[in-house]
Amino acid sequence: MTCRQCGSALDEDVNICPSCGTPHEEQVEASIERIGIFTKLKKRPLLFALLTVAMVAVMAFFAYKFFSRDRLKNAIVYKKDGHFFADNLSVKIDLGEEEIKEVKISGSGKRLFYISGRNSTLKYLDLTMSDRPKVVDDHVFSYSISKNGKTVYYTKGGALSNTLYKWQSGRKEALFQDVDFMQTSSDGKRLAFFSKGTMHVYDRGKIVIEAQELIYYNDIKTVYYLSDSKVYIYKSGKKKAVVEDVKHIKHVYESGKMFFVNTDNKLCYFDKKTYIFDTVEYYEDVYLHDKKEVLVFEDRSHNRYIARKGSVYREELIDNKEILINSSGTRIYYLESNGDLMVYDIEKKKSTRYDQNVVVFDLLVDKDKCVYVKNITWNHGDLYVDKKLVDTGVNVDIALVGADKDGNIIYTKDHNPNLAISRRMIDLYIYIKGKPILVDKGIFTYNYLGNKTFAYSKEGSVFYHNGKEKREMETFVDSMIVPRKEYHEMGDFYQYFFADNMYILFVR
Repeated sequence: MTCRQCGSALDEDVNICPSCGTPHEEQVEASIERIGIFTKLKKRPLLFALLTVAMVAVMAFFAYKFFSRDRLKNAIVYKKDGHFFADNLSVKIDLGEEEIKEVKISGSGKRLFYISGRNSTLKYLDLTMSDRPKVVDDHVFSYSISKNGKTVYYTKGGALSNTLYKWQSGRKEALFQDVDFMQTSSDGKRLAFFSKGTMHVYDRGKIVIEAQELIYYNDIKTVYYLSDSKVYIYKSGKKKAVVEDVKHIKHVYESGKMFFVNTDNKLCYFDKKTYIFDTVEYYEDVYLHDKKEVLVFEDRSHNRYIARKGSVYREELIDNKEILINSSGTRIYYLESNGDLMVYDIEKKKSTRYDQNVVVFDLLVDKDKCVYVKNITWNHGDLYVDKKLVDTGVNVDIALVGADKDGNIIYTKDHNPNLAISRRMIDLYIYIKGKPILVDKGIFTYNYLGNKTFAYSKEGSVFYHNGKEKREMETFVDSMIVPRKEYHEMGDFYQYFFADNMYILFVR
């Protein structure tokens, strides 16, 4: 390339001739045109501006999608200036001044339910729009909602005398009297409830089962129940006897296998045929695994036995020990008085030392992982998972270490340990895939929303943390409530752990 003014030779990356000072804009534009569309747009300012706007719109869209997933699934209720508000990062709705309780959210996150005021009014609101709360009924004692929030079963009255109603599409229908417990299926078509000492299943618009004992699976579509000394299965509207001579059901597994006590007070196991453990005395359960066919029990002399499927044997190693069985039903964990954490292999019938100087231990739900604490001083200790140190100085007092259904561990550390407990702040962490992650420091209180997300209060404000970054929702807040999810299965994760998206470790 040469200078068009003086003819001097030029390098391709030179903008001005070093000999005469002549600028060479056209050559520069031609050479950088190879880079792409943004260099071509230099001569098209309108097109460039339009593209810039489009890019901003795309970025805004992805940001919207990033947070919209959160606001569709979660909502926070908080009190400010005497009013309660529902906020899901998309809409903020004033719920009024009346005190509220029993706050639930539908599985889709689109409907919020709560009981408020002196008349115990059950209300709901649509979180997809800024709409006023609507009334289901007054004098509501308890309720259960379907997954989409369009069907509600509720009781009016009190604990001793009440009426069960079904509400759907704005219409209500009285069903039964004096209901103590109820649980709806996810679609709202079936209901299991306890009334006057008897369990009932409501299906296809009528009572289909009345029994002293029952266990259900598959969204209350499959039900095992005891009637006239027989265990029956109810499925697809049909009933069939499975096993007879049954006095008491210990547990029926989803496969149909079961432990039960027969009419001769002998412990039995059923898998296509009945195995009677008539060589041992059965007195009471020590630990019954709810998913694997393992039962640890005692006789009247407190000797312990292990029943595994159709066999049973005596095991002295676990006598008088607090035990837990792992999720696969293969190992029993127990703690010796000297702090040795032991693991008993059920197949090999042998114990080995797992770790030393352990103070307290627990097992993660549906995970073959052991969580435990060593070196506790003033309710602070070293937290471990499967022999790996998670963190030191962890708060291990009651209800301070938890886990979710994915096996993530939520824990706290003192932010200012020298202050009085009532004024003490915490630093909040979540342990994910072998790595502790700090959520925030100086937190007053928090709620875990599941899926690695949190709502918490700090310095008078409510924050939402989506697993990557925090977002301030409101300032000068008096209190905060996180709606709980409904559960629809017997043995549901949320049923076991009070629908708080996490369960507390080291609490028996």
